[in-house]
Amino acid sequence: MTTEKRQTAFIAKVLNGLFTVITVEGRELSATAKGNLRYHKSPLCVGDEIDYILTPQAETAAQIVACRQRRNMLLRPPLANIDELWLVISLFEPEINFLQLDAVICQALQQQIKIRLLLSKVDLDNAEQARSTYISSYFNQAFKTAIISAKMQQLDTITAWCREKELKVALSGLSGVGKSTLLNTLLGSEYMLTQSLSSKLKRGKQTTRHSQFFSCGKIWLADTPGFSALDIAKFRLRPAEAILAYPDLAEFTAECYFNNCSHTHEPKCAVIAACQSPLIRERWQNYCNFYNYIVSEEKKYVY
Repeated sequence: MTTEKRQTAFIAKVLNGLFTVITVEGRELSATAKGNLRYHKSPLCVGDEIDYILTPQAETAAQIVACRQRRNMLLRPPLANIDELWLVISLFEPEINFLQLDAVICQALQQQIKIRLLLSKVDLDNAEQARSTYISSYFNQAFKTAIISAKMQQLDTITAWCREKELKVALSGLSGVGKSTLLNTLLGSEYMLTQSLSSKLKRGKQTTRHSQFFSCGKIWLADTPGFSALDIAKFRLRPAEAILAYPDLAEFTAECYFNNCSHTHEPKCAVIAACQSPLIRERWQNYCNFYNYIVSEEKKYVY
């Protein structure tokens, strides 16, 4: 006989129509979803806050009967109610694709999801330390940044982040930058299959097959499938939103002479005027590339 008392939890894993939910007490339960939730136009996903009832006589321990309103939603990969997005960026290979990175950052900041950056694989070539320092300074203009190496156990900063406060965090990045290796190191055991980079293609082999939350210190950490192809159309970004990916430049926009300034070429643009150092000017140039890319892609949007 089904116990009808509703209780709250969040979805930590979705695989083949089955759900793993974490209760407010921290218990892990297997669950199915009520029919109207299985076939809803916005399917349940990892991170959803849900109501469930216990089903002791069924094959699973619980049934999800309702889904609460989402605070935010990442489309790629599908994750709900995320507090922070930690982006893993390889300093060497695969090469940093700023268009892809800016699109993901923009999608997150649109929805009030904070960004932290993890610059990984500093153990590949010790002679490249100068590049590591420069790239770190480049991103430090706008976001909290840590240089890490899972293989060499250089994880002091990220370990400290995991102890700060309770958060739901998505770990994402290009395929092959070492997300699964990092998660395995943080959790102390082999939770995910990992592979080395393909030296022939210089492109990561995607090893994470689904999104899933793991307990790590005070946070819940989701390792997500790596993004390997830019799809601005899915994000529905507008040219005016491109500046979101550059909060250090965005702080000057209120001083621009024109209200509709694109910050790419206009006279009396406060953003352009602020580009006094080579580092800031490089960030502005990448912003311009991102802005122009959205302009060209916007014509392909289908409504």
